Amino acid sequence: SLGVAVYYAQIDADREMAGYYRLYKDRVFAVCSNDSDFLIFECPKYVEMTSIQFTADKLYLHGYQHQSLLQRFQIGARHLPQLAAIMGCDVLPRSTSYITMIQRLYKSQ
Repeated sequence: SLGVAVYYAQIDADREMAGYYRLYKDRVFAVCSNDSDFLIFECPKYVEMTSIQFTADKLYLHGYQHQSLLQRFQIGARHLPQLAAIMGCDVLPRSTSYITMIQRLYKSQ
């Protein structure tokens, strides 16, 4: 009813989702997932699925903009695999101590 297309995958579809995002970036707001691999795939916007909260009149979410993340932490794209591993990915659990530190740094600016 809102004209929003939502796609689900039963298996790992990271590359396909990143490719779809790049092809239709003028119509896609962000990739929403629990997998920070999307930072590696250079998706301009990545929203953490677990951060989404609804109220009666608002939507709250937490995410990352690829370019802003690189600039904020003064890192190159080659460092993103390590950052994704710290944040949690397909093979490693999230490191909450590092995430808390990163969130504090990101919000402090």
